[in-house]
Amino acid sequence: MFELPAVFEGVMTTGATAANVLGAMTARQYAGSLQGIDVAKAGCKDLDCTVFSATPHASMVKALGLAGFGQDTWVKVACQSGTEAMDTQELASKLSECTSRGKVVIASAATVTGTDFDDLLTVAQLCREHQAWLHVDGAFGIFERLVKGAAGKTQGIELADSITLDCHKWLNVPYDCGVFLTRHPQTLFETCNVDAPYLANDDQARPFMSLGIENSRRFRALPVWATLLAYGKQGIKAQIQRNIAQASALANWIAASSEYELLKPCSLNVVLFSASASNKYDTQSLLAQLNEAGQVFMTPGIWQGSAAIRCAFSNWRTEQADVELAILELARLAEGA
Repeated sequence: MFELPAVFEGVMTTGATAANVLGAMTARQYAGSLQGIDVAKAGCKDLDCTVFSATPHASMVKALGLAGFGQDTWVKVACQSGTEAMDTQELASKLSECTSRGKVVIASAATVTGTDFDDLLTVAQLCREHQAWLHVDGAFGIFERLVKGAAGKTQGIELADSITLDCHKWLNVPYDCGVFLTRHPQTLFETCNVDAPYLANDDQARPFMSLGIENSRRFRALPVWATLLAYGKQGIKAQIQRNIAQASALANWIAASSEYELLKPCSLNVVLFSASASNKYDTQSLLAQLNEAGQVFMTPGIWQGSAAIRCAFSNWRTEQADVELAILELARLAEGA
């Protein structure tokens, strides 16, 4: 579906958070291997490793803590002006200056607030030059690949060492269902494997209990398989295109309104906006009033240090009538009704 090389293997997870935990732990195992350390067995006490990122998702920061790197130890890479996308020139400088024997870069295929994409092609090239593990959090941004193809905003994701994606977003399968993919399945196996003689079998394939966090798990692949069977790649692509068009329609209305400010152009499925100076409500009060009415639901965000409203479109049941309802609600609040 995503036109990734067949070398990628992986496992279904409880969601993007668990997939990011696997990304952090597998990267840790790789960094250890460069230093002659089997981290899964010996631990992190002698590990020398630095993690770099620009705008990691909260679940990725949580994953770094769970993996033993620490939530506050990653090195911040500057963003390109007016975006959440990584400044690759600064990444190049920081990687060159880094004296750690292990390096990990966390990149984003659509940040959660601005839906900005890192330049994955350049980031991947830098990672190869510096023997750094590249993990891409593509929880929902990887689905842009269905619309624009391998030469779109996700160009270069096929060069990543590991990738996170979420099936309970744009595949609309039930919670919980994420995916962790890696081009280094043996490293994943070394990260998660533990001998359990009572579960031994003669299967020549790697056992799934040695590819993920849980030994026991439910059949998460079933709703994914059924969805792919029912709609196919073209059906899922059409649904994504509808959501993108719906987001664009709302963004266009906001941009034309004197009561609201579109904070950045809508390039995918998220509309980011705030109350304008002429609106009777400030942005946070506006969001509270909007959600309290119960007709639509939007989420808070921070953009360039200020409060923002984030309206994300990802559900297959969303129709143009829902967009029109959102516009009516925003207009009602602007009029003080």
